[in-house]
Amino acid sequence: MPTALHNMFDAAGPVSDQLAKLTWLFLLIGTVAYVATLLPLGFAVWRGSHIRDVRMPQSAKRVIWTASIVTALILTGIFISSVATGRTIADEQGRGAFPITITAQQWWWQADYPNQDPSLITSTANEIHIPTGRRIHLQLRAVDVIHSFWVPSLAGKRDLIPGRDTEMWLQADEPGIYRGQCAEYCGLQHAHMALEMIAQSPDDFDAWLGQQRQNAREAQSPQERRGQQIFESQSCGFCHALRGLGAFGTSGPDLTHLASRRSLAAGTLPASEQNIADWIGNAQHYKPGTRMPSFAFSKEDLQSLATYLGSLK
Repeated sequence: MPTALHNMFDAAGPVSDQLAKLTWLFLLIGTVAYVATLLPLGFAVWRGSHIRDVRMPQSAKRVIWTASIVTALILTGIFISSVATGRTIADEQGRGAFPITITAQQWWWQADYPNQDPSLITSTANEIHIPTGRRIHLQLRAVDVIHSFWVPSLAGKRDLIPGRDTEMWLQADEPGIYRGQCAEYCGLQHAHMALEMIAQSPDDFDAWLGQQRQNAREAQSPQERRGQQIFESQSCGFCHALRGLGAFGTSGPDLTHLASRRSLAAGTLPASEQNIADWIGNAQHYKPGTRMPSFAFSKEDLQSLATYLGSLK
């Protein structure tokens, strides 16, 4: 599955396509205005060095008035284009979009997939799966400071302000992994608050969502059982959830299917059993200031816990 980097001109959906067209228009107008300003300015500087009469000729006054009128018309056109694009995006939102609730926290993203049946509600972190060819309605909120949701290949930015929920919509036309980032400085680890929107075919998305709705996998091997015991005895469930196993924490990411994700700590580390162990043992080294403390487990206990968490697919 291809991965798209931060490139707003690489439009992968109808919202980003509208924004890319508007940006190209602004870039073209800005380039023409830049050249049209510098050429007369350069000529005026050259000519001014050859004459001694500093009085402004009548022709120069006419040029100034003409340039002022043209500038006003250009700015009016830019304003109208911007408003028209915004209205087009808003009018195309429509009904029947697939709902996802995104909660921004320092410094990770929580994605909740609502359902009328409470047993079918699921939550994941930092990787937001969506079906291709379908409009996605995002309900956005922040719980601590101002954040900004931005996946440039799919949509524009939207600020998330604590106490004020907002919304937007987007759509991915083709399967792919579209990288996003918090675009509003939100504290020490702002740069380590990445996300991925993973667009899948409708069948693949339904299969993924069905798997995510399952309870956490029971430990199988002796080492995994030891890891599960450590998870329970160290009160990890106060911060993290393991659905079906009695852990209901909400202040940290849901770990029910941790091993199915591509990265840890909002893109800070690639997902692997060793990185899980490193993160648990020294989270403050990899992400200073994060609410996840560094735990001083023995090497054997740390490996058992990492093995158990690494089995949660």
